[in-house]
Amino acid sequence: MSRTKVLRSLYYYHVKEKYSVRNERLKYFKDLIKALYHHYNGIYGAPKIHAFFTQKGYMVSVKYVQKIMRLLGIASVTINKFKHYTNAKVKGVFNNILNQNFVASQPNEKWVSDITYIHTKQHEWCYLSSIIDLYSRKVIAHQFSKNMSSQLVIDTLNQAKTTRKIS
Repeated sequence: MSRTKVLRSLYYYHVKEKYSVRNERLKYFKDLIKALYHHYNGIYGAPKIHAFFTQKGYMVSVKYVQKIMRLLGIASVTINKFKHYTNAKVKGVFNNILNQNFVASQPNEKWVSDITYIHTKQHEWCYLSSIIDLYSRKVIAHQFSKNMSSQLVIDTLNQAKTTRKIS
């Protein structure tokens, strides 16, 4: 023992290590958590793994799952949230002409538009620009694009004008 500079008591502690239910349980859950983590490509974190265990009838707490994940050195992979980018060159702010009056007495009297953000499976954002006639409450034009630009709205407006035969 003196050559390896290991304490005699430490050597015999490991040689005579007793079977422990706690250690077996820890080893069992380490293997399960590692398998689940890799099966779901690192997306599952402690709360989802805990929910999975609860659903299967295992009695574990979220903190226990967190502890094991910390011991294994794994953490869930997070996707960055969408960041809004604005054009610093805003040409002007327009007045609210409708003043929350969304009732039209005849077709083509009032149109409203909107741009909807759509998240795709490829983790990209696409944009849907649409124009609605407030008289009929129907979409009269829509355009879909991977880029949110003023040209998207202009194309949608031109499509609406063509659809409604307005010059």
